[in-house]
Amino acid sequence: MHIKASSNDGNVEIVDNLEHQLGTKSEWYDSYIRLCHGDLGTQERHDSTTFFHAIENSSQNRLQWLVTVPGVFHIRMAAVDAIWRTHISGHALQSNEGGTYKLFQTLHPRDFTKLSRNPSYRMLNDGIMHLMTVCWEQVLGNSDLQGFSETEPAWDTIDDLAHQIFIKHFAGNNFNDLQDLPNSERDRRLENQLLFNRDGLMYVLLAQASNTGAVGFMKDLLWIWVPMFCACGKHKYVAHLSKFLRDLRDTCPARLSHTIKMHWLCNPTGMPDGFRGVDWWVELNNLYTKVIFCGKGSNRTLTHIINQSSLIDTYRSVHTNIEKNFAVTPNSTRHTPTNMANTLQELCKKIRSYHCHSLVPGSHVEAEVPDILNDGLAEYYRVNSKEVDLEKGDTELGALEMDDLEAM
Repeated sequence: MHIKASSNDGNVEIVDNLEHQLGTKSEWYDSYIRLCHGDLGTQERHDSTTFFHAIENSSQNRLQWLVTVPGVFHIRMAAVDAIWRTHISGHALQSNEGGTYKLFQTLHPRDFTKLSRNPSYRMLNDGIMHLMTVCWEQVLGNSDLQGFSETEPAWDTIDDLAHQIFIKHFAGNNFNDLQDLPNSERDRRLENQLLFNRDGLMYVLLAQASNTGAVGFMKDLLWIWVPMFCACGKHKYVAHLSKFLRDLRDTCPARLSHTIKMHWLCNPTGMPDGFRGVDWWVELNNLYTKVIFCGKGSNRTLTHIINQSSLIDTYRSVHTNIEKNFAVTPNSTRHTPTNMANTLQELCKKIRSYHCHSLVPGSHVEAEVPDILNDGLAEYYRVNSKEVDLEKGDTELGALEMDDLEAM
């Protein structure tokens, strides 16, 4: 379809075109709905369209049958971008000795400029995962969590240990008491680390919930991310995500709410941890359509891309058959996992040298990290909407690449 999808009229034309191809009868729209997964722009354009189409007589023309569902992949991208804005972005935060930026530099020694200005999703996702793993190892006093798991600890032991770690090494209810201490007793470096541990944990839990298909847990976590997005200036995400969650709980009938939750994620591989947002599948298809099989030079035209789009599955099948017939290994485009042993050992040394997890009274930092959860809660409940700038809603991450899609 030669239709511009970045406008409201273009979106309506695309929907009409698809419905025409399906041959849907007008009576269908009075009894059924369709789910549409997309990014923030899709949600905005659909809300704007339904607002102006509210005066139409038929359900078909009002577009009430089309229910938009926020894409989990784009929410995760917004979450890592929020952590980057809070803990890494800016000269002052990057000047903190023992700060998050310095630790990320150890993980990406050749990408200082990209990390400080325009990081990729995979860079931030993997960095957060590595830092949280190393933090656990530092707190446990073990050099490797694998060794701890081989001791086969009882569940009560793990539960007690997790509770102790959460109380001591994450910003919790007593965090304000730490900030109220006299300057000679405050440890601002530790305070920044406690805030990163909490924000990083919220992302790790969101990633784990979405990868394992724990939709109920994921939905509860998104309510925590709403005020965190608010404090980071992502007010468009706040407005659309909170509206969707409220509609899911209060507005939608029970059967429709259950249907949306059961179709929020998909599992293309059938693996236990293989769940992905439907928008991830769309972005993967876009990557094949617009980047990999789009042609080169003068052949890279819109007509060529549209003609090739219907053959993508054929191309991928040919590649798979060649790999199987010629015993090409591995049968995947995914790279071999990087050996991070030496890098993680160096990261452990940096954490110990900076005393990131121990109290050092009177320590000084160039910039204090904001408490985006509590600050966001205060801003979210403000009555005066004029204090909120709704234009600040875009992500600052780099363009999506194959590595970003494989980082899930």
